[in-house]
Amino acid sequence: TLVEKLSATRAIMPLLMQTRTESAVYFEQELDVTDTMKFIEQYNAQHPEQKITLFHVYMWAVAAAFHERPRMNRFVSGGRIYQRKGVFISFAAKKKKMDDEA
Repeated sequence: TLVEKLSATRAIMPLLMQTRTESAVYFEQELDVTDTMKFIEQYNAQHPEQKITLFHVYMWAVAAAFHERPRMNRFVSGGRIYQRKGVFISFAAKKKKMDDEA
């Protein structure tokens, strides 16, 4: 959905950062996951048929953040800012060994 009412600061962003590489933001953050690992152990003990990992908790947190802050779930196309109609998360994982033939 096209976002029509934007502040002047937000509206100018696609003009200032025209490509994906210009608008990428990288940051580092260290998190204490001691309590999270305890939760995972307890959950897995109670649900041996459907175990979870730290990655599951991370993906849940990302989805929750997008639901709580819908303005983070926007994108730019053709210099215009759009709001996504839902939260969709995907990832790709390499299961085999880490080489060019895998």
